[in-house]
Amino acid sequence: MDEIYRAVRGAHSYIRWVALLATAGTFWTMLRGFLAKRAMDKRDRSAAFACTIVLDVQLLLGLALLAVSPAIRVALLDLDVAMQESRVRFLSAEHPITMLAAVAFAHAGSATVRRSDPEAPLRLGRATALFAVALALIVVAIPWFRLGGR
Repeated sequence: MDEIYRAVRGAHSYIRWVALLATAGTFWTMLRGFLAKRAMDKRDRSAAFACTIVLDVQLLLGLALLAVSPAIRVALLDLDVAMQESRVRFLSAEHPITMLAAVAFAHAGSATVRRSDPEAPLRLGRATALFAVALALIVVAIPWFRLGGR
């Protein structure tokens, strides 16, 4: 079980950068299109689609990590005590909830790209706003304190 935990944690840790870059790139693509007042095109749909795939993979890895994490198992034994420790609370509650919200906003942005009339003037604006919220949530929810490998 320890090897599975290390493998899932390593993959989740590595793919966070791909997810962050994909979301930032998608936001940038949408923003540029919105500011240029151009119609939605294949590039926008491809960026949104790729971003949501990366975020979905990251979400699945995160859920697997929650299932196999020894720290989460210990935290679940006494939630009152666990929620008083800021890092444990962040990793067991705040991080998963915030990241789930980020994935939901990215999916809403992707749906906006897929379902709207390509010529609709607010289409890119809505998609830009939704991906901006997703990006902000991801940045807030990354466990920056773990970057040193702790």
